[in-house]
Amino acid sequence: MKRITLDTNIWPSILVSQQFSSVREAIRKRTLLACVPETIFTLEAIKKTDRKGFFANYKPIVSHEETVMSNGAVKISISIGPDKSIHPGNNNKLSECMAEALGLGFKVLRCAGRIGGLVNPDLKEAFYMEDIFVNIAGRQKVFLECLKKIEAKGCGIKQLKDIGAKYDKKFWLDGISLAPQKDWKLISTAVAEWADGDAIAAHIAYKNEFFCTRDEAKKSGSNSILSEKNKKWLASEYNVKFLNLGQLATML
Repeated sequence: MKRITLDTNIWPSILVSQQFSSVREAIRKRTLLACVPETIFTLEAIKKTDRKGFFANYKPIVSHEETVMSNGAVKISISIGPDKSIHPGNNNKLSECMAEALGLGFKVLRCAGRIGGLVNPDLKEAFYMEDIFVNIAGRQKVFLECLKKIEAKGCGIKQLKDIGAKYDKKFWLDGISLAPQKDWKLISTAVAEWADGDAIAAHIAYKNEFFCTRDEAKKSGSNSILSEKNKKWLASEYNVKFLNLGQLATML
């Protein structure tokens, strides 16, 4: 069984286009395991026009507990988790696509690991890819290591952090709330780049074989993780094999 990660600009086409009926049939017959990154339903589910406001107001839930030990010492435990109530969930179109994809056999790749990261309340545990080819600890370790390297190249979430840091050097997320209107479009684009970076890291962590995209990063240029320069780096560093839908159909 071939394992493939489908980019956000690819997977809806597979569901509806007659041109890719062979791909759908391969997924249905389980000769192709089709996966989509969680970021489609977390980061990219937020409307482009709403992204500045969302991240300006988003705060993870912080709780603490004090326990008095037998020796009289006080133990303080602090936990930081996502605020599940703030995410808008799937819109109608995304819900329909997700239901059809899951019925066909798609799986969702986890992109977890950030403190207080986003959670879409419409995603159920059964939707996620099982850790068949990797163990949970190993997958998470590789995912976080990839994210660090992607950020070091100025890609992924780094671009949104840089925007926020211009207005608040101590905590970039607070800086997003202070960003002027001229930066709102940049923020929306940076969220999309964050999604791409996490999607690539998840693909690598799950050890999938092919990453299918039509993204050529023409607007973002060399700053995108999916630029030609960075695709070559990913191929060399992690053996990521990129292809488009036409190449996927031909391969099948």
